[in-house]
Amino acid sequence: MFSKKPHGDVKKSTQKVLDTKKDALTRLKHLRIVIENAESIDLKQFFDQHFSHIYYVFFENFVMIEASLKQKGHKSQREELDAILFIFEKILQLLPERIHQRWQFHSIGLILKKLLHTGNSLKIRREGVRLFLLWLQALQNNCSKEQLWMFSCLIPGFSAPQSEHGPRTLDNLINPPLNLQETQVTIEEITPLVPPQSGDKGQEDLTSYFLEALLKYIVIQVKSLEWKNKENQERGFSFLFSHFKKYYLPYIFPNICKENSLYHPILDIPQTRPKPHYVLVKKDAETNEAIYCTKEPFIKARVIVIRWLVSFWLEPKPHAGPHIPGMEGEVLPKNIQRAAASLVSREENKNDNADKADRATEPEQSHSNTSTLTEREPSSSSLCSIDEEHLTDIEIVRRVFSSKRSNVNFVTEIFRQAFLLPICEAAAMRKVVKVYQEWIQQEEKPLFMQEPEEVVITSSDLPCIENVADHDISMEEGEKREEENGTNITDHVRNSSWAKNDSYQESLHDTSEEATEQSIQAGTQAVLQVFIINSSNIFLLEPANEIKSLLDEHTDMCKRILNIYRYMVVQVSMDKKTWEQMLLVLLRVTESVLKMPSQAFLQFQGKKNMTLAGRLAGPLFQTLIVAWIKANLNVYISRELWDDLLSVLSSLTYWEELATEWSLTMETLTKVLARNLYSLDLSDLPLDKLSEQKQKKHKGKGVGHEFQKVSVDKSFSRGWSRDQPGQAPMRQRSATTTGSPGTEKARSIVRQKTV
Repeated sequence: MFSKKPHGDVKKSTQKVLDTKKDALTRLKHLRIVIENAESIDLKQFFDQHFSHIYYVFFENFVMIEASLKQKGHKSQREELDAILFIFEKILQLLPERIHQRWQFHSIGLILKKLLHTGNSLKIRREGVRLFLLWLQALQNNCSKEQLWMFSCLIPGFSAPQSEHGPRTLDNLINPPLNLQETQVTIEEITPLVPPQSGDKGQEDLTSYFLEALLKYIVIQVKSLEWKNKENQERGFSFLFSHFKKYYLPYIFPNICKENSLYHPILDIPQTRPKPHYVLVKKDAETNEAIYCTKEPFIKARVIVIRWLVSFWLEPKPHAGPHIPGMEGEVLPKNIQRAAASLVSREENKNDNADKADRATEPEQSHSNTSTLTEREPSSSSLCSIDEEHLTDIEIVRRVFSSKRSNVNFVTEIFRQAFLLPICEAAAMRKVVKVYQEWIQQEEKPLFMQEPEEVVITSSDLPCIENVADHDISMEEGEKREEENGTNITDHVRNSSWAKNDSYQESLHDTSEEATEQSIQAGTQAVLQVFIINSSNIFLLEPANEIKSLLDEHTDMCKRILNIYRYMVVQVSMDKKTWEQMLLVLLRVTESVLKMPSQAFLQFQGKKNMTLAGRLAGPLFQTLIVAWIKANLNVYISRELWDDLLSVLSSLTYWEELATEWSLTMETLTKVLARNLYSLDLSDLPLDKLSEQKQKKHKGKGVGHEFQKVSVDKSFSRGWSRDQPGQAPMRQRSATTTGSPGTEKARSIVRQKTV
């Protein structure tokens, strides 16, 4: 049965674990031998067969260690506690079916309350959170209200949930206040197992500390429970995640909009936001640059959730350093240490070039306490490689996020919230921009970006229509018999029939709604439209021009967004609605960023580089003009939009960059017109060739002007023109192309006037 590795005493140890004559400590010793030398499948079978013996051995030893801790509390006793908690974890992992049926419900709950006691050291409390989440993952809907209240209190700093007995906190859930008389029997008060020691390292922000732990554990423990039905792994994560959204999300994102939907997007252009109040926190030890933050409540928690969610859509990087986060000071099995070390060496070599290509100045801001949550702890129960396990965890979580429309809407809404962060949290924003960039540029799109299919409801999903018909026939026969007997139950028959029809209609409606919820394909155009609208929030935030580091971050973010806009304009196929959305947003963004009173403009004359408007003027005008031309080459642009363009550009003529970009555009447009109307290449005219030949003949007789062939400008501003030799002429849709409807109409008008 136990064939992991040769061990002569395994069978004897198995017998000694089950020998009730042996003392609990001896049985525990042999239980560890069995656990350490058994294959995963065999170990689960052993636990399933002898669960009662195993739990007895664990509980007896836990009680002894608890008593020893209260008396001595030495380091050796704390190590014994770690060892017995390892057995406890194995019980939770290997017996999920029994735990789901509330096996040892009160006993396990009592042990977890002792671990979660707020008087314990942070390490024990964090371990308590991890094991509590494992238990809740196994219980799922079979848990009680008390467990859900405890879940809502795991992270300190949030408002206590209300109940009929008042607010619920972790303290009064662990030790509920009881109004008992002196003669009544009272329960024993739960006390801390391991109080904080003098040398323990504290945490300045407990909210961020426990939030990171909770988000990390609900992911890395997805596969920890050895369910016979593997679908329960996904259900366990969905259960924990749904309650996280219920209890914590309204506080972390108070402005979250539940009406926003990728399937029915709200495409109103956002309003300009005032500049947040930035506070200097400290200076970076290496660069000596000032680090700023805002005093907005839960801003750190917001960033942690955003970075956690992003980690499932970017390429996973299991370990980016030589240590395993959350496992500091803990003794790990050697096989896990070796696997972690090999992963570190691989990832360091792989990420060196990637980090240089991505923004090198993207620091992990310590004041935000936003450590990367993709660095996951290995599960001690795993017998596969760390790399494989974590990829599988990510796949399960990503499948949950892509399982129904409400979850897809959650992802897009949290990403919208990222664009609403203050600019001091630009590091988190950049990760969201990178996710959208990958979605837009990669060939293999996520499932929700694929084109929607018609929802087909099969007959197996619906109530049987024949049964309804048979029921109606039998009711009609009954009605005839009642009429023959002289009784009239027309009302009764009508009401029953209506009730049946109503029930059938409700069932039909519910089935249709369920099918719609499961159909998550929204199409590429919907994602593009939502991205265009949401990303505009970065431009519409009032800049902090007086703080250079924040101005640099703001400029970088805006240019990253403009680069994606440019890629979409040149490379991505967009429909009429998406093109119009792009042009509207570019108009509003250009107007919002660049429009300013004349006095303010004169004040920054010669100091344009010190303002966001001065840094973005050229890129914004260039992007707007080229996007406008490309849009007209692909779809019909309304007269109202043209009037809007005229109004905006007319109000910004004091910008030199507008004149420069307009001049370049007109020059390129003239070249295109000449090529299509007269088949002339203005950069290579016949007379220029003659002049060059004359220059060659008269070479040495005098110094003449050298005519050089102008190279084709392949920049973004001229990319739309297709002004390159050897290429096909412009699209047949062009108004200058022979045979097009616009040309024929213009010719007919000219003929009428000349007659």
